[in-house]
Amino acid sequence: MLKIHKYKTHLNILMIWLLMILVLVLVVYSINILTSFPTYAASSTSKTLSDISTMQEMTQTICAKSKVGDTNTLTDTRDGETYTVRKHEDGNCWMTQNLRLVAPEGGKVLTPKDSDIEEEHVMPQTLTSLQPGDFTYEHTDREESYYKEDTLSTFGAYYSFNTATAGHGSIDMLVADKTVTTSICPKGWKLPSSANNTSYANLMKVSGILSNQDGVNKVLAAPYNFMLSGSAYAGVLHDQSESGFYFTNTIYDNPDIYVLYLSREFGIVHPTATQYMAGFAGRSIRCVALGGIATDSNLSVEVYPALMIDAVSNLHQIIDSSMVNTGTISTTITANTNYQVLLSSNDSTMRNPKLDSADDRTIPTISATTPTILTPGTSAWGIATGSPDGSSGNSTYVGITTTPQSYYNTTSLGAYPSQTIHTYGIGVTISPLLPSGIYSTSITVTAVGV
Repeated sequence: MLKIHKYKTHLNILMIWLLMILVLVLVVYSINILTSFPTYAASSTSKTLSDISTMQEMTQTICAKSKVGDTNTLTDTRDGETYTVRKHEDGNCWMTQNLRLVAPEGGKVLTPKDSDIEEEHVMPQTLTSLQPGDFTYEHTDREESYYKEDTLSTFGAYYSFNTATAGHGSIDMLVADKTVTTSICPKGWKLPSSANNTSYANLMKVSGILSNQDGVNKVLAAPYNFMLSGSAYAGVLHDQSESGFYFTNTIYDNPDIYVLYLSREFGIVHPTATQYMAGFAGRSIRCVALGGIATDSNLSVEVYPALMIDAVSNLHQIIDSSMVNTGTISTTITANTNYQVLLSSNDSTMRNPKLDSADDRTIPTISATTPTILTPGTSAWGIATGSPDGSSGNSTYVGITTTPQSYYNTTSLGAYPSQTIHTYGIGVTISPLLPSGIYSTSITVTAVGV
């Protein structure tokens, strides 16, 4: 809670003091956890998969609170295409149709508000006819995509790895065992990984899908509905209805990446196949949304009147209302595997419930996409982009969004039993005209296995 007290002196100057930010956190979730950790929530949302209508509304909390087998048809706000999604047996929510996002002439602008990216990206025009030079090794930096009008609704579109990763998969960017964290999946969704909870390997294992003819038949049937969509290479569309190739976000060793490979002819379901395709072969995309455990907890900032700006005494503890006031939030994670900490907020604006919602009576969060230097004398707050102690710089800040995002100091290697404390710097600036009172918001702190 942010408490602001106003006192009148002979100079009629506003007196303000900022104290520390406190936060409660939840325990990490991973498919490889050896011991179950209980989770306690201060507050939570009750939304499940059935309560949303767009792909972009999906959050880890929503997927986590849905039941295995729950399905819904959601609209991708970027183009109006609809996809049936299901919470599968691995605890995650999956598309049960191939992605069919296409770009018109001039390209398609993707933003962090609608796509799995951190900054605006223009997806180049999608091909409707293939030429001999398309999707070849000689053009590993190309962002290429292709679709056939008569099979788009069935097989989806075909993408190069550089397109699938929103321009982060060109051959000179690929490093062995690297995970590419951006994609053209909708916001709240991502490309599957090659291992752990969000992988095709884990999905096939927990769903009882084996690499044989029965396994192929099962993965092609409801409720999974994978397609033998073939691939585009060297200007030709190959093997429709015979094989299928689905991108992961993981590099095996440049220029090989991990893919899910399906073959009807050979009875193969290979969720960790590696193929010499970095940047060029047109493959299919299925997107996954994290499930696992996610809860809400309260974040508050409180300003006490004990230490304040006093125009008369000029106490050395005084913090000028024109300065950037800083504090920290800390979260302790117990884990036995790699994990990532994500932060989000359903309403990131700090509000005083005793006041109206006029702009000058709230403390809004700043831009979530562009690191910003807080401007003294204005009401704003954000999360530091560097270490809280300043060793890596924390003069710039970013805002928090409704979708769980990673921030500075969020990934760690756990070794059971171990505890790691993650600390995040917070910066707050306030207008000298901000009324006295308690200002607060609520933040979701989530830990997930990766």
